[in-house]
Amino acid sequence: AIAARVRTQSAEITEKISTARKAPPRLYDLTTLQRDANKKLGWTAADTLKIAQNLYEKQKAITYPRTDATALPEDYPSECVRILDSLEKEGYETETALANEPNQAPFKKSIFDNSKISDHFAIIPTGTGLRGGSSEEQVLYKMSVLRFVAVFCDYAEIEEKMRTTIVQNEEKDHFRSKCSTVTHPGWQAIDGVRVGDSKPAPLPGQHGDKAT
Repeated sequence: AIAARVRTQSAEITEKISTARKAPPRLYDLTTLQRDANKKLGWTAADTLKIAQNLYEKQKAITYPRTDATALPEDYPSECVRILDSLEKEGYETETALANEPNQAPFKKSIFDNSKISDHFAIIPTGTGLRGGSSEEQVLYKMSVLRFVAVFCDYAEIEEKMRTTIVQNEEKDHFRSKCSTVTHPGWQAIDGVRVGDSKPAPLPGQHGDKAT
């Protein structure tokens, strides 16, 4: 019934635009690492723990994985500088170039917080690198590296456009749609996000235009 009464009718476009800032996710603890590995790779929690233990015990490539902390000690910024420098030499120079100095990171207070640490701090690369290793170890190591680098990057800034198309009929039927466009990728550039990326693709027309 709605489709029948609005088809071929004239309409007016109104839009409201706002900017959202999205902070990077926190550093990994075991639970969030397992959750991400399950979502992206289909691994079970047991699979992820086993691989993480190998990276810790045998490869010495990541810190202790059986942790529930997502923060680092407050005296750790200089150690993070060393790790970032090491990661750059490992081939992550494109990613580390996006990072701020740990002492100047926008989220420094939430990254370095002794009150959020119990026996062990968050899972991060150790800076010794990964020499060889199984394909699964390489994938999980890269996940920990990218999460570590991301926390030192800028906000992602996203333009949120909410459009209401108002049909000029007796009922004044409204159709609403939303489009998010990246204006500054910040930490999301690590995942390949670029300026202008939109979800979904922008609709034609703009505020004040007529539509059918």
